[in-house]
Amino acid sequence: MKMKNIFLYVIFSVYISPLIAYSQRTELPTTSEIIEIIYKEISTPEEFDEIRNDLAGNYKLTADIELSYFEPIGSLTEAFTGCLDGNGFQLCVLSFKSYQGENNALFRYARNASFRDLLITGGVLEGKDYTATLVSRCAGTTFERIGIEDIYLKTSGKVAGLVCITESGEETLIKDCYIKNTVVLGEGLAAGFVGIANDIRIENSYFYGRAVNHYYNEIGEPLSLHSAAFLYLVNNENIILRGCVYLGDPDGIYGTLLFVSLKEMATPLAEKSSCYTTTEVKEALDLFPHPDYPGMPDEGHWMDFADFTRTQYEKIGWDFEKVWAIGSDGLPGFKDRIGETSVKEKPSSLQEKNTSVTNLGDGAEITVRWPAIIKIYTLSGILIRQLEINEKQLVALLPGTYIYQAVSVEKTETGKIYVGK
Repeated sequence: MKMKNIFLYVIFSVYISPLIAYSQRTELPTTSEIIEIIYKEISTPEEFDEIRNDLAGNYKLTADIELSYFEPIGSLTEAFTGCLDGNGFQLCVLSFKSYQGENNALFRYARNASFRDLLITGGVLEGKDYTATLVSRCAGTTFERIGIEDIYLKTSGKVAGLVCITESGEETLIKDCYIKNTVVLGEGLAAGFVGIANDIRIENSYFYGRAVNHYYNEIGEPLSLHSAAFLYLVNNENIILRGCVYLGDPDGIYGTLLFVSLKEMATPLAEKSSCYTTTEVKEALDLFPHPDYPGMPDEGHWMDFADFTRTQYEKIGWDFEKVWAIGSDGLPGFKDRIGETSVKEKPSSLQEKNTSVTNLGDGAEITVRWPAIIKIYTLSGILIRQLEINEKQLVALLPGTYIYQAVSVEKTETGKIYVGK
């Protein structure tokens, strides 16, 4: 009997008692509760430029920042691995330091990095191969709530609106992002979001702009099948498009027609679901008899531009409780930035424009507050005029729409010229 009691005591001490003690302990905090990310706050161009000195750091904007003649951060052997939190503020990128440089973007290379809550606006951004607005090349990187507006990307090589290459091996996520009123112009490859795609998932994002190659047919028209709204080259099967919307071209010139470039659609997508476009794009697509390509909209997945309302976006999974709102222009924007009606104001320095244009029936009158070099481009990216203006000058132009870039000591500006309209 005594041996039996000893045996029961051992069982209780070794097995039962620890379990009772554990049940009475306060639950330990999770790893996410213990670790608090320490951000370095940045509010000036100089502080933003210093990111290159610590590529593993975590940064948070505390003000709108204007960048001009900017030298891209990092290199193809030195990747940015940290976090850039825009905190709802705006980066206005007016120009890169070298318009002849390759891998021109704010960041040349990012690996396992994070970019979020950032609005990027700007001017004419030029470069050679692998030019983009935010990142030239990345792997395993997350882009969330990134907005790109009013950018004119022009290169003599491959170009994309957000990132030019996503590498294989680690998935890159683009979620709740948009690119609008933006022209992406390249030679050989042009895409609204991503140029060469490996291991990537794009969710609940839209493109409202134009991506066009400098390839032309016999009558001088750009070949739209060499460009795409979301992806140009699908390099492997680990590609997902979910809840993506292509809203067409704000100028009504359909140089971009596809979600994915038809020319390079040799590899199927892992998934393309709830992706929509406009009736105008669909009518233009009817000229190309390739209904089975994933670059085309699925049957019935198109509607009039006016029908893209909050209700429609919510049907395909967009979050209008926390992320999105419809702005005064009728397009989705980020809820904490634009509310339901107005767009966040640009920095005060950007409101003081140097250049003003008066559109005339046979040209335009360009006035500057301080001397500037004015470059005038066609919508297909051809430079047709370069002028040095000290105060005011009349410029003769054929009827049509043009893009101008004004470069002065104070700033670089971009805008449109409408002749005969």
